[in-house]
Amino acid sequence: MEDMWKKALREWGNRSWEEVLTPEERLGGPSIWGSSRWAAFKKCPFYYHTFYVRNMRPTKVDEALEVGGLYHEARARYHQATVDGLGDDAAVQTGYDIINRAEKAVPAFAATVRRLFKGWLVHSGPGTVNDNRENIGGIEQLIEHLDGPFPYSTRIDLWNYNGDGVELVEIKTTSRRSGQLLSSYKMDSQFLGQMYLWKKVMEPRGFPRLTKYTIDLAVKTDPPQYSREIAPVDYRLLADWEYEMQENWKILRYYERSALRWPKRRSYHTCYWCKLFNYCATNGKNRVGWKVKKRK
Repeated sequence: MEDMWKKALREWGNRSWEEVLTPEERLGGPSIWGSSRWAAFKKCPFYYHTFYVRNMRPTKVDEALEVGGLYHEARARYHQATVDGLGDDAAVQTGYDIINRAEKAVPAFAATVRRLFKGWLVHSGPGTVNDNRENIGGIEQLIEHLDGPFPYSTRIDLWNYNGDGVELVEIKTTSRRSGQLLSSYKMDSQFLGQMYLWKKVMEPRGFPRLTKYTIDLAVKTDPPQYSREIAPVDYRLLADWEYEMQENWKILRYYERSALRWPKRRSYHTCYWCKLFNYCATNGKNRVGWKVKKRK
């Protein structure tokens, strides 16, 4: 499998499926102060500064992010077509349409997503016991709270009405299914951040309380595997998470205001596996693999 990806990158270059869309056309995508941005700062302030302040980006695409992003978009378009009142066949075709368009730019990635989407339709598509589209409340819902004790935002893949409450659904792709991965969601900052925003923003608007959190998992095996894993909703964890976020925000703001350089967090786990390793190890002289992205 790894050799196939290397061959694909040599043949088609470092193109991304997103180039077939205009920014306004995409249903999903990251939010301005989401979990990925915060994870970058917690990992290493210097990495955060390079990525989010200097706006440098890797020149090579990330296979996992490409496949996950396109799979998310196909699923979002399928669900949106249902909400828009299109029939089952039209909804399914809407998902395939974006994969067909992406195939022109990234054939290898599109082929993987086509296989995942096709398998998911057999597992949870129209006419299956797992088809619960009648409960959809929102798709790629953007929620922001930027003027509180710290800025935070999220884009919820899918949420459903769940009796008297709400179920948040996080769509994930992974190379393998593991108990450690599934257990980690209870303490995952993205999960806790979504709980925080639902309580802080959505409930005051009259939406029901969050009562269920589901990970809609697609495992990229051959054939693919699919499962719906339930993560416990435990509001007792929020107080500690909010304290952590406030402290990180204070530190981030300090670095923004000061004239000091943004420090590196040097350890085996944060440095050796970091994409900026060669850049940092040469005092910024080796920029191979990175470029400055033009701001829009």
